Amino acid sequence: MTLHSDVCASTNHLRTLVTTGKGSDPAVQQLVADIEVMLAKLDARQEEYETCRATIGTLHSRMAGIAFSRAVEKELVLMRGYPKGVKDVAFLAAAEVVRKSAWVQEVHCLRPLKDVCLRMYSSLMEVKGQRAWLLEEADGIEAKWQAWLPAEPHRTLLLVMIREAAAHVSKDSKPGEEPIVQFEDGGRIPMSQIVITSRGSLGRRI
Repeated sequence: MTLHSDVCASTNHLRTLVTTGKGSDPAVQQLVADIEVMLAKLDARQEEYETCRATIGTLHSRMAGIAFSRAVEKELVLMRGYPKGVKDVAFLAAAEVVRKSAWVQEVHCLRPLKDVCLRMYSSLMEVKGQRAWLLEEADGIEAKWQAWLPAEPHRTLLLVMIREAAAHVSKDSKPGEEPIVQFEDGGRIPMSQIVITSRGSLGRRI
C-alpha cells in the first residue's frame, strides 16, 4: 500500500518531513519506495496507451483504404417506372445491378469497416482494463462497497474519481475484505483510509 495516491503528494510529504527535521529513515524510505512504485505504474500505463495508439493508427490507415461508390441511378429510375410500363426484362436487369451494388457495398465496404471498428474497440477495452470508464459504474461501486467507503467529503470525491476513471477498485480485493483503490497516478490505498489532504490531493489516513 502507498501513503498517497500520486507522486506529487508523496514528494510534498517527503519535503515536509525533511524540512521540519521529522524525516526518520523508515518514513523517508517508505515514501521513496512509494514514489518508485508509482513511477513504474505510470510507465506501464503509458506503454499500454502507446500500444493502443499504435494499434489504432494502423487500423485507422486500414479504414481509410476502404471505400465504396454507388452508380445505380439509371437502374433505380427504371425500377421506379415499372408500374408505368417498363418491360419485365429491363426491370429485372436493373434490379440485378442494384443487388450486385448492394452486395459489393456490404461485403467489400461495410463488413471490413465493421471488422476494423471491432478491432479498435478491442484495443480500447484492453487499455481500459478493469477501470471505470462509464459514469454508471460508480453507482455500482457505491452500492457494492458502501460499508468500506470513507466518510464525507472523501466518499463523494472518491466516487467522482471513479466516474472520471482516475481510480478503480483493484481486482486484488477479495470478497469480504476491504477493497483496495488503485489510482491512475500509481497509488494504492485501502478504501476506508482515503482522505483529502489540506492541499486537495488524495492521501491515506495515518
